[in-house]
Amino acid sequence: MATALPTFPSFDPNADQGAPGVRFKKYIARFRNLIVATDIDDPKRQKALLLHYIGEEVNDIFETLTVSEPAEEETVLDVTIKALSEYFTPKQNPVFEEYKFRNAKQTHDEALMTYYTRLKQLSLTCEFHDADREIKSQIIQHGRSQRLRRKALIDPTITLAKLLEMGKAAELADSQAANLERTENVSHFTTGSSKNHNKARLQSRSPGTRVKCRNCGGTYPHEGGKTACPAYGKECRSCGKLNHFQSVCLQDRQRSNPTKPRQRRYPQTAERQDVRAMDNTAETDYSDDSDEVGVFRINVNNMTSDRNKHPLFDVTIEGTLLTIMADSGSSINILDEQDYNKLSPRPSLEQTRIKVYPYQTETPLPVLGQFTSTVASETVNRTETFYVVKGTSGSLLSWRTSTDLQLLKVVKPITYQNLPTVEQLTTQYQDLFQGLGKLKDYQVQLHIDEGVPPVAQPHRRVPFHVPKQHEEQLSQDEKLGVIERRGGPNPLGIAYCCGTKAQVTRKAVQRERHITPTIKEIIADLNGANVFSKLDLNQGYNQLELAPESRYITTFSTQLGLMRYKRLNFGISSAAEIFLNAIRESLDFIPGAINISDDILVFGKTQKEHDQALAAVFQRLRERGLTLNKLKCEYSKNSLEFFGYVFGADGNGPRSKESPRYPKPQSPNVSHRSP
Repeated sequence: MATALPTFPSFDPNADQGAPGVRFKKYIARFRNLIVATDIDDPKRQKALLLHYIGEEVNDIFETLTVSEPAEEETVLDVTIKALSEYFTPKQNPVFEEYKFRNAKQTHDEALMTYYTRLKQLSLTCEFHDADREIKSQIIQHGRSQRLRRKALIDPTITLAKLLEMGKAAELADSQAANLERTENVSHFTTGSSKNHNKARLQSRSPGTRVKCRNCGGTYPHEGGKTACPAYGKECRSCGKLNHFQSVCLQDRQRSNPTKPRQRRYPQTAERQDVRAMDNTAETDYSDDSDEVGVFRINVNNMTSDRNKHPLFDVTIEGTLLTIMADSGSSINILDEQDYNKLSPRPSLEQTRIKVYPYQTETPLPVLGQFTSTVASETVNRTETFYVVKGTSGSLLSWRTSTDLQLLKVVKPITYQNLPTVEQLTTQYQDLFQGLGKLKDYQVQLHIDEGVPPVAQPHRRVPFHVPKQHEEQLSQDEKLGVIERRGGPNPLGIAYCCGTKAQVTRKAVQRERHITPTIKEIIADLNGANVFSKLDLNQGYNQLELAPESRYITTFSTQLGLMRYKRLNFGISSAAEIFLNAIRESLDFIPGAINISDDILVFGKTQKEHDQALAAVFQRLRERGLTLNKLKCEYSKNSLEFFGYVFGADGNGPRSKESPRYPKPQSPNVSHRSP
């Protein structure tokens, strides 16, 4: 009697959820649980059941495979699974697998045991002699906990199991302490009565400060409290409301002077002043065990009067977006109490001996404690220590943190005494027009989705009449360092083809999503300019070097053998935005210069202003190792045409429809045949 088979999903080899080899291994593990649950012992029935469940597409693949006979201890199911596993799992490159292991770092929201599990899975393909030792070393180097790292370095004989036990205990203690301290903070900061809050504000004022009562105009506060005010219970002759005199009536004041802004009830106190700058040469990380006291001096001024004049940046701390000022004179990171209370979850504070002084004062600001957290800008994230000060004095990012997050940059000033002309500049910078440049201290790291299955593209035959020219071009690119010969398979065991811009290559490379300027933004930047120059970067993309670990995906087939790119090329889906961002960073802080694609536009309101910008751009290109295409450069033009728009002294806008580039078609002459 036939029995109904239980439902079981098929295996889709083309799904996008990850590498097919990993997914197939999990699928087989679930299938083995099924045959145990259904109590099927016959290996032939087990094989038939697998091929029934696995799906038609995998069945077609299985029929093309060569399946060996089972060994003594193997079954037909074992050899079937082995053949399919070898098909779906590409050959592993131990060097590349070890590279992935070394670059695995604990994220800011990743628990220690989750990080350990990820390292354990990565180590399975690395062929380590002692995997536990390598995992322990990776946790010590790239784990988030500085406290765990110090304890591990104190005792070099510590085992992996002991390290994980200490890390779990530390995370549990931090979580419990954070809950307790959060409760204490809420009780301390939010449950106090408004009467005590006002009392504290009044006590914080200097003894000589006199405040006018907004109800009667006399001295505030009144000794007898609110009811002792002479205006209490009196009716205003201006608005008819109770508890204030006509002389201080707001409605009467607004009618007489409607544009006068409303005054503060209380003068701004020291707690409401903002941290502006810090003065100290030491940048040492202090621990609780240190007996040294770091003294920092800060300048306190009002920053909120005109926030547009201060370098404020949006950064993320503990997953919370905050606006903080980057200070080039600061040595430590400061977070005021108000910003600290915005963090969720709020990190626990550790005691510190650091003292923070307002600039040119001897009274330190009250420091509540310190904590270490991940701070991230739009492009970079770092682990930094923050010191929390009481009050709402404002928050600061130190000089080191600001530069690490790429918020502040050092720019060397250029003097323009006896500025040369355009002709003299091109002669002075002749080296910019020779050869193919390479951007210094910069390598493009492609973000490759390892879950996309590699695909071998067929060799594209070169037409018979151009093989010599094709080989000459390949030899020239190899001599310039654009491409290199590739021997053997890539780390995934199979060759991609980037030379033909294969669809799978564009799918495997993930974009970085850099911002590209729009035409409206370019028009706004060029508004008011009268003199223009356009500089063309020589083989622009090829001036950016590819990181060695990112080159394998650009492998392509030629009649001279396998080759791959050493430089960025057009076949990469993220190449345009990577190139645009790299050149924009290279031209940072040069007024009168913007880059669009592989062109650099230099402009100015006057010839002198334009020449200053051109000299600065030439100097920067020389410093960064970039070169130009002399034949495509244009200098000192009254107008330039770009992207279908004309930028000139007479204004910026779309190209005229009467442009000679697209001549108006003429009606053909019709000749009549004579009868």
